[in-house]
Amino acid sequence: MKQWEAKRAALLADKRDLTRFLGAELRRLDFVSPGRACAIGVVGGVISAGVLTVSALGPARLIGFLVLLSAATLLALSARSITVLDRRLVNESSADALDLVEIAGGRFLMGSPETEEGRGKDEGPVHEVEVSAFLCMRYPVTCRLYSRIMGLAGWPPKGSEDLPVTHVSWFDAVEFCNRLSKKEKRTACYRIEGERVHWNRAADGYRLLTEAEWEYACRAGTSTPWSCGDDLNRLVHYAWFDANSNRTPHPVGRKLPNAWSLHDMHGNVWEWCWDGYGNYWTDLQRNPVGPREGEFRVLRGGAFIHSLRVLRSAERFSAPATLRFPDFGFRCARNLHASLGVTLSDVAYLGPSSSRNTLTLRKSALLT
Repeated sequence: MKQWEAKRAALLADKRDLTRFLGAELRRLDFVSPGRACAIGVVGGVISAGVLTVSALGPARLIGFLVLLSAATLLALSARSITVLDRRLVNESSADALDLVEIAGGRFLMGSPETEEGRGKDEGPVHEVEVSAFLCMRYPVTCRLYSRIMGLAGWPPKGSEDLPVTHVSWFDAVEFCNRLSKKEKRTACYRIEGERVHWNRAADGYRLLTEAEWEYACRAGTSTPWSCGDDLNRLVHYAWFDANSNRTPHPVGRKLPNAWSLHDMHGNVWEWCWDGYGNYWTDLQRNPVGPREGEFRVLRGGAFIHSLRVLRSAERFSAPATLRFPDFGFRCARNLHASLGVTLSDVAYLGPSSSRNTLTLRKSALLT
């Protein structure tokens, strides 16, 4: 009896995962604005129901009614605020589509409760954060895209083009963002002056996600340890980690996306964020960017060599901005509106800092 119940639970979990996957694929094709799609779905359903109600419902009409109602429901459900906004080529000769997903602004609780298993002390206190709408790459930057933008002739090796780029420092990621912006004739977000990096927050170019944006996008409206829930058995469908990766990175997009159509937010590679590493606040924050000083920058998401605990949505890690490692990668974002919040610029000083505390040293063990 217990064996049958276990198989049934596994089957139901697979069906839920398949439903979420199909829903994400449907939203990939949804270029209709959320309001318009919802209006079309609701109005179409009401009209169809009214027409069919006037006449007697024979078998054929009943079937037609159910089909129309199902179609209207699917269209309305696909009209989410998280939609594909931009799928363009970097240039005419490029085979790399920049697949951007619109992330609607909102508020969420950042960090993890003290009762969450595997929680680190630096994940609290849980505090409310408001994030403005932005555009986020659906996948981490691949070796193919990185090579093309950075002009690395003869690299990557054949067969590794769709792997997430690794061995990149925070500075490498910032430089990539600027070059990609230039390639698309956008205003670069960053100005690098030695150990200081200036971020023009009003620029329309590509940039790194802030730590708050990253966790907001990863959670996708959830408050559980992982965006797919709190069931460890389900995470295998969403992430690459030590037990299923053979301790090597895998091509992006091979696992299911989260509810906001973002892939590889859990596992595969760590992702650099803009923020310097520091303690959390206790009050409401609007588009926070972390401390300005300190050579340690934040990474999020966990990687293919780590256990499931390290892949939690609230897990934090930090490393020197110059460090390149086999499981360090990144993805890019862009402002959706003219500026991100009221502060139009931010400066990061990446020289040595006394803020390298015991929490950072403890988490450095994750690199081994």
